[in-house]
Amino acid sequence: MKLKIYLGIFFICFLFLGVFLDVTQQPKKADIIFCFGGKGTSRILESLKLLNDGFSKKNKLYYSAKKEYLLYKIKDKKNKIEFIKHSNIVFIENLKNTMEEVKYLDDLVNQQKLASVLIVSDPPHSRRIKLLIQEFSNNLERKYIIVSSNTVWWNKYFYFTNWDAFQFAILELIKIIYNNIKYGLFNFFHKDIYRADKIVEKT
Repeated sequence: MKLKIYLGIFFICFLFLGVFLDVTQQPKKADIIFCFGGKGTSRILESLKLLNDGFSKKNKLYYSAKKEYLLYKIKDKKNKIEFIKHSNIVFIENLKNTMEEVKYLDDLVNQQKLASVLIVSDPPHSRRIKLLIQEFSNNLERKYIIVSSNTVWWNKYFYFTNWDAFQFAILELIKIIYNNIKYGLFNFFHKDIYRADKIVEKT
């Protein structure tokens, strides 16, 4: 009997994992757009679309990646030319993970006295971003909106029907547990996540 209960709980958790991970919202105008780094180009292409559609009041997009890497990844010539000529994109180099990106963004909001930030990432990544902001941010509370990169493979209700989505979801669950152990339960060093003098910003 207990085994059936445990299996039932496991099945329900598995079924609703996509809903738990995806906390993205509809985009709203904000001071700046901040695009989290990652493989592929869906995040930055969606960020550029939001920038061109006027969702940044300051007409500024921050992207956690090297410019050279982005230009290498973008195969479409039209998009590549648009990025080369775009002067409103700031590339932040040397941020190694989501935690470093959250801490950088938190400092950026404080330094520039920003009232709002539009964050762009893949939907299953959004829960971890939100948890890290809630736990470690001093300046981002109630100032951020996380929006979807509109990647084609993600459906929060049927994530398990797509192999890429399934892999991403399971990895995110593991990373949430790992982040909780590294930064939450044993947070002896979380205040020194990154060194500001090692961060490079390029336009």
